[in-house]
Order: sequence, then C-alpha cells, then structure tokens
Amino acid sequence: SSSRENDGCSLETSFFSIDAWKNPNPYDVLLCLFTVHYVHRALIYPLIRMRSTQSRPMPLLVCASAFFFCSVNGYLQSESLDMQYNAVIDGKLKTNRLHEHNFKSGIVLFLLGLGINIISDEILLRIKRTSGGKYQIPKGFLFEYVSCPNMFGEIIEWIGFAIACNSVAAFSFAFYTFCNLAPRAHSHHRWYQKNFQDYPTERKILFPNIW
Repeated sequence: SSSRENDGCSLETSFFSIDAWKNPNPYDVLLCLFTVHYVHRALIYPLIRMRSTQSRPMPLLVCASAFFFCSVNGYLQSESLDMQYNAVIDGKLKTNRLHEHNFKSGIVLFLLGLGINIISDEILLRIKRTSGGKYQIPKGFLFEYVSCPNMFGEIIEWIGFAIACNSVAAFSFAFYTFCNLAPRAHSHHRWYQKNFQDYPTERKILFPNIW
C-alpha cells in the first residue's frame, strides 16, 4: 500500500529528520547502536591501536573470515529489524516498544557493555604504550576481578542487544559471541597464569566472582 511505502521511506530517513529525535523509531535506535559498535571496532579502535603501538600484521585469512562473518551477520540483523518494522506497519506488533521494559533494559546493558569494552581496551593499549613492548599484568577497573573484561563487556553488549531486539537473529548472535569469546578468554587467563608467577589467584577468567 502507499501508506506502507511512505512508512518504509520514513524508516530509511528518520534518523536524519528533526521529528525522529522527538519520537524515535526503536528499530532505528537498534540499528544505530549496532552501527556504533562496528564503527568503533572496525575504524576507530584499529586507528588508535596503530598510532599507540606497533601492531603485528593480521593474517589475510583471519581478516577475510572476519569480513565474511560481519557481512553476513550485519545482513541478518538488519533484515530481522526490517521484518519487525514491517510487522508493526502491518499491525502485527506493538508500536510503542520504546516504552517496553525489555527494550529499555537491553539498551542499558548494551551501553554498559560498550563502555566496559572500550575502557578495558584502552587500559591494554596504555600498557603497550608504556611498557616498551613488554607484557605486564593488567591492573585497575574490572581487571581486578577478571582477566578479560574487554570480552566480558562485548558479551554484555550483545546480550543487551538481543534483549532489546527480542529476535532469533539477535539471540543467536549473542550466543555465538559467548561461544567465540569464552574459549579465548580462558586461553588468555591460562597464558597470564603461566607467564606471571605473581598473577592474582583470585582473578577469574571472564565473569566476576563466577568463572
């Protein structure tokens, strides 16, 4: 219908309109948060890292695999949000999701996880800048409780995103993130224990006071 076409057009352009800030579309908000994460992860963080440290080159296969996964996942997440939006237009879903508790709590969790991830990464970069290339035991912030708070923050991010989206695609991505990062965190934790005799024994791997 013409009304649906008009609504679809407003979905694409609402972020740039003044009215959007008065009554934001929840699906635009979610898509914006998804984009913010990857702009930071793919552009801002690598630039900061290159300027701060002498980073080792990334293997081409790893880079290609990450590009492929992010492309597929980005398509699935955006398509899922678009399907939910179209369901709202068709009257199959509620339109006041901005006021739902799961949407609000999910957004808060996402922002909390993003903050934890960024702060933890900055602490690691600061160590590399000041240590002359030598490895040190990270200290401060959530490093006092876990070995990999940057990974903990990213897991929290995508759990929050999944709660806010309430979709199979988002929950699948959150589950994948956990399955990908948990073994890496365990490997990092074991490396610290092996290479530092004075590594804090009370420090957990990924989740404070749990594991």
